[in-house]
Amino acid sequence: MNKAIYFPILLILFTLNSWGQAPQLEYYQLKTYLLDTEAQELRTDEYLSKSYLPALKRQGISNIGVFKPRSIDSLNPRSIQVLIPLTSISQSETLENKLQQDKIYITSGKDFLDAPYDSPPYNRMQSILLRAFVDMPKMRPSSLMGPKKDR
Repeated sequence: MNKAIYFPILLILFTLNSWGQAPQLEYYQLKTYLLDTEAQELRTDEYLSKSYLPALKRQGISNIGVFKPRSIDSLNPRSIQVLIPLTSISQSETLENKLQQDKIYITSGKDFLDAPYDSPPYNRMQSILLRAFVDMPKMRPSSLMGPKKDR
């Protein structure tokens, strides 16, 4: 058989094999810290910036979003939301165990992680696992420029 015929056949087979396959979708963990006081907000901010976010980056997770309401009222309670992009659902299952093995994380977050019951760093923490849409399988960071406080 002529070798020149192999290339078109391989190309057709490769195209048929990849046609119709959905792109690899990201997963997202959305953690919401509900806070009662400004002191809790400052304590949680410090934990996130000095312990949690650096530990996630050491795990190879980037483009983490941290959000707060601009105004605090009955419709927008004091809170901090953390959006963590994950490559797979199995990464979400193993993340906490990996963090518990990170000595830097445990040491730097000790005040937050081992807070006494009568002085909690937050009132409640919710965690939701989400999956990306087919039309946007991977998160893209915002292209907005300017001070973060104004975004």
